[in-house]
Amino acid sequence: SWRRPVMFRDGLMIALLALRPLRRANFCETEIGRNLVRHGDGYRLTFDITEPKTEYRIELPFPAAHLVQLERYLTFYRPWLCRLTGHRNPAYPFREPGNCLWISKTGSALSVEGFYKNIRNLTEAKFGFNVNPHLFRDCLATSVAIHDPEHVGITRVLLGHKTSTTAERYYNLAGSVQASGRVQACIGEIRGRLRNGSEGDASS
Repeated sequence: SWRRPVMFRDGLMIALLALRPLRRANFCETEIGRNLVRHGDGYRLTFDITEPKTEYRIELPFPAAHLVQLERYLTFYRPWLCRLTGHRNPAYPFREPGNCLWISKTGSALSVEGFYKNIRNLTEAKFGFNVNPHLFRDCLATSVAIHDPEHVGITRVLLGHKTSTTAERYYNLAGSVQASGRVQACIGEIRGRLRNGSEGDASS
């Protein structure tokens, strides 16, 4: 009774992480009406970030590509999850779901620890290695730097950083990735020539 809504929730979480890789605490503790807010025909993700000596707000549109799935989750699968009462373990405190967006298979608000372990397990089962929530942030920053370096500054906005220092760091990482790719291609070309040469010698 719990597998279907949990699978839908997991799929939506991973799809959202790929496009809006928020800090895991912000992502997991998203509340409907406070952090997920109606805006026109869609939704907006809004968070107040508090860091040492500074406070600021990040606002991002919910990805349009997943609005249909979000609506389905909000109207059908989330209420289903909230009704689940089985699989509860007295060793773990029950957290009232309230307006929390992400609900566990016990009808509890999904904890940050549970979210983190769940994403690791899901990605490892699918890809053979785990991709933790923070690596989603790394992937986005590096992908922008490699494929759209002229707009690397958007990384700061998408990741909710106060300054562009992180964007610059990933821009440098992208340069090393491209450089290593060119070296690998060069080595592959040399190996290919050597292999062809050896075959030629053997045939003669």
